Amino acid sequence: MKFSEKFEYKPKRTAIQIDSMDDPLRNAIWNLLGTTFPVLMYGTTWHQLAVIWYQYVIDGAIDSVPDYSDKNLKIHMKGLFLPSKFYEVYDYVGFIIANYDALFKEYFRRSDEALPPLDDIISDLNLILETNLSG
Repeated sequence: MKFSEKFEYKPKRTAIQIDSMDDPLRNAIWNLLGTTFPVLMYGTTWHQLAVIWYQYVIDGAIDSVPDYSDKNLKIHMKGLFLPSKFYEVYDYVGFIIANYDALFKEYFRRSDEALPPLDDIISDLNLILETNLSG
């Protein structure tokens, strides 16, 4: 619980989020993605993440993914992610976790970046879900 909630400067978040997702939870998951997959100067990490969104979450054509730089594609993805339905966010994150090695191991092997450990990502995600009262 936050200081401001504990001392009632702000209302306490008491509702368990089962069939919804409030902005703090959605932003926390977005921030986890942003720190797990930083914008790589010469990489295509966010292109891969956009392809997953288009292909798996919205059943769209992957050639609809804009041909942006990684930085601009991250901005584009934020515009899709933040207003999306709560179950699309969970579908997206679940797919990334379930297919993590297949999706990113080869890319990170060829780059100077280290592949973030999946256990760390899951641990961080669980902390976010617990902190944000997500069922």
